Amino acid sequence: MSEKSKELPIFAEEKGDAIRLFFASGGNAIFMHGANCQKVMGAGIAAQVRDTVAPLYFLDQFDARQTSQRFGNFSALLLAENKDGIKIGVNLYTQYNPGANFDIVALKSALRAFKFTIKPENRGAFTIFLPWIGCGIGGGDWKEVKPVIMKELAEFNVVAVEYKPTITKGPELEHPDEQSDEVPGPSPTKSTRRSNKK
Repeated sequence: MSEKSKELPIFAEEKGDAIRLFFASGGNAIFMHGANCQKVMGAGIAAQVRDTVAPLYFLDQFDARQTSQRFGNFSALLLAENKDGIKIGVNLYTQYNPGANFDIVALKSALRAFKFTIKPENRGAFTIFLPWIGCGIGGGDWKEVKPVIMKELAEFNVVAVEYKPTITKGPELEHPDEQSDEVPGPSPTKSTRRSNKK
């Protein structure tokens, strides 16, 4: 793991693709998303995880815990490591069932359980990339979810990404909604350096 930052953590909001931003980032990075406890990743960001971050998908599929043990908890694994840092993938079990079943209490519990796996003095060395968890198919409200994320992940750098696909127009694309292979760089729309006041 690379040396931790000495600056105060930042909370940023961006438009784009959280997975692409995560893999394009340097240093120590964490990608986390909301998942259900039925091992179904069939739509939304979960389907994107299934198709593009296979180790995280199979971690979910072969999780031996009961559904009740996963709800409000998480699963995580190391996706990559080099001289610049490490990349970690995290499934947060914020829904018991698929569909509009997002549970904000489960989100709080899962975030809290995960953060305690990293020593407080090391948390500022990580940047967490996450979508607007629960606010799509899950039926959650970002105005309620955002404060939870800011509170529970206050010691980490966080980039919250509102999904916006990268689209390239041209004759090479048969379908107008097909995504480009271009990896967008960070382009924060809002960024806040947190206060160290308690």
